Amino acid sequence: MTTIKAPDRVFGLAILDKKLYVLRQRPEKQIYVYNLDDFSLTDDYINIPDFTVDEFGWNDMQECQQEKCLFVSDFKCKCIRKGNTLRIVEDHVQYMCVFYVSYLIICCHLAQ
Repeated sequence: MTTIKAPDRVFGLAILDKKLYVLRQRPEKQIYVYNLDDFSLTDDYINIPDFTVDEFGWNDMQECQQEKCLFVSDFKCKCIRKGNTLRIVEDHVQYMCVFYVSYLIICCHLAQ
């Protein structure tokens, strides 16, 4: 087991192309990228424009191996980001999961 010290709270983890992506609740450089070989932090931070920091930690991140991309939910803005694409959701996304070939399943806060 390897422990990585994080300067901020962690709210999502994803592994894609031999890299570990760590979603943190920050106003900038929200996603840190680590090498899986030695868990060293790279200089490849990912900034998400207009990302809303959620104090409850209900933002989430998932990877899609088939499409080689990350999905990041923004609880307060009711949206999901895939790269530079923004998709509005009619409710607050609380959890996500990529299933099968590339189906994104979401669980919303007030879903009925």
